Amino acid sequence: MGPKKPMIHDRAVKREIKNVQIREATLSDLPTLVSHRRKMFVAIGSFSTADLAKGDKTYRAWIRKLMVAGEATAFIAETASRRAIGSGAVFLREYDPAPGAGVSRYPHIISMFTEKPYRGQGIATRILEKLVGWARSGDYPIVTLSPGTMEVIRLYKRSGFQRGWLMRMRLKDRPPRPRRRSTR
Repeated sequence: MGPKKPMIHDRAVKREIKNVQIREATLSDLPTLVSHRRKMFVAIGSFSTADLAKGDKTYRAWIRKLMVAGEATAFIAETASRRAIGSGAVFLREYDPAPGAGVSRYPHIISMFTEKPYRGQGIATRILEKLVGWARSGDYPIVTLSPGTMEVIRLYKRSGFQRGWLMRMRLKDRPPRPRRRSTR
């Protein structure tokens, strides 16, 4: 038995969850997608305001270009009053050719975010289902994602994703490596 869903004490939030709709984003939704992505990164770790602002500008231009080209889409969860409470995106990511791989581009899910009062209520699952549906419609053999935090891994496993390994090394702003002590 897994952890219990968070208790929702706000009656208005309870009512809103029943009427949440998931819809495909348009270019006019870019401010929402950028805002949700920023909130996601704020939740993940310590980024400076300057880095977040630079990331916002870069992401907006990048996702816009991909959406216009039909190489990306996003879905937004909205309340009946059209308040965006969650979103996620998927784009075609280029991978290096590998034996047995028929294509070198696969859908990759990014920027999953749900506003705090609505978490644990199935909103992210519904967004994820739409993103995976988009990937399935392209007849790709796999869809990938990189979970930003350990907390979301349960959501992805429950939805059918298998955990893999991705290692990374920060090349800038890294703390110095500890020096080995000489044994001489």
